[in-house]
Amino acid sequence: MIVRSLAFLIVVKVGLFLFFGFERDDSYDNAGMVVNNFALKTTDSNTYFIPLENYVTKDYYGSLCRMPGFVPFYVPLRWFLDEGNAQVAILIIQLIFDIISSLLLAIIAARLFQSKRAFIITILLYGINVFVAVRSNFLMSDSFCVSLLVISFYYLSTYCITTKPKHLLISGIFFAWAFLFRVPVILSLPVFGFVLLWKHRNLWQTTWKSAFFALPLILCLTAWTVRNVVYYDRFLILVPPVSECMGAYTEENEAMRTLIITMGEDFQRWSPNSAADWFWQKQTNYKTEYPFSDNDFTSAYNLDSLINLKESYTEFFACKEPERKNTIGKSIIERSHKYSEAYKEEHSIRYWIVNRINFIRMFIYPTRLDDVPLPPLHKMNILHKAVKGGGYLHFMFINFFGVIAMVLFWWKRNKLLMAWSSAIIIPILFLSFIGFIEQRYSATAFPILTIFTAGLILYMIEWFEKRKTVKHQ
Repeated sequence: MIVRSLAFLIVVKVGLFLFFGFERDDSYDNAGMVVNNFALKTTDSNTYFIPLENYVTKDYYGSLCRMPGFVPFYVPLRWFLDEGNAQVAILIIQLIFDIISSLLLAIIAARLFQSKRAFIITILLYGINVFVAVRSNFLMSDSFCVSLLVISFYYLSTYCITTKPKHLLISGIFFAWAFLFRVPVILSLPVFGFVLLWKHRNLWQTTWKSAFFALPLILCLTAWTVRNVVYYDRFLILVPPVSECMGAYTEENEAMRTLIITMGEDFQRWSPNSAADWFWQKQTNYKTEYPFSDNDFTSAYNLDSLINLKESYTEFFACKEPERKNTIGKSIIERSHKYSEAYKEEHSIRYWIVNRINFIRMFIYPTRLDDVPLPPLHKMNILHKAVKGGGYLHFMFINFFGVIAMVLFWWKRNKLLMAWSSAIIIPILFLSFIGFIEQRYSATAFPILTIFTAGLILYMIEWFEKRKTVKHQ
């Protein structure tokens, strides 16, 4: 069964990998975002790979903004390959890790539900997913982060069987490595404590076992902090604010993004018809095409105020006079903060409750599937539409039934599954609460949502079998 499942994963995932690599939209090539005619980049890719190149050529990892998760993969490749081929090789390694972690995820499901069927269902469900698989085609941190987190989960489940400290330590090492790729993975950390509490049912033993698990993470953070103090004279445990690390996210941009989130709107500028799209991308007809209603306004601002803010932002980036630009920037920040505070005061229930619920809905039940590098709809052939449309339906299926399954297992008081559900609940609730609903942030919860969906399918199969048996008696 393992061999056949692995063969299935290889065929499907390699097929998707090649499909996304060669059927990509021309916009990637036109923007110079393709390496060696295959590896895809985003605007964030250089923030990872320029420091890596500096480390290889100058022995200096010159970045505060990206932790060095790629180093153990990339540096050995550069001993033998040039920069472009090394980056393509990174994609191949990402694909391999995705295949391996998919198999391990199915083993976790089999252990949680004590069923070979759960293994097979998870292989099928996770094997055909586009949401995580497509990340193997990009020179970004997401693919490795998800794969390493799943491997960490696997060794946690192994520890629950063997209670051998080495398995807990290995789990901690892979978790720390995943963290070095993406800091938000820290939101998955509580699951380890809850599972250990379920296993040991003793607070003291759980505490010191959790500390043992966290040792690799503590050592990594300590080394990173010391490095930042020595080289930059800055006490940074994690990374600097996004406004410092991302040139496009100026203080003015951050103030407006805060306003958008405060109003309960989508801050992603690539999201069609979102508030961010209206503020930053659309240059015409915005006086009649806006994502706000009269209920969004306050005594401090109305639609005309927001139009004026948008025009000021456009003028800010076009302005070449430093003094004038500084004046406009200060005005943008002041107005954005003023409008945000007014919204919180005059629409407090919407701000604290309604908008948070709406963020959860937008986060796990979006109207589109991002990061799929295929042509726009009007240029798609039937296969493009099938893959992207099917990928979106699959994503929604897993999210919808994964949540239902989670509620069911909580209702049945399955303490083990309740512990594992924290890997879904905490990241989604926290990120939704602060309004960071970018789809890729939910990728770390997706594997466990898949396991829960597999568990629900297994539950329904067994329920129908029992009902059928009773009828025949």
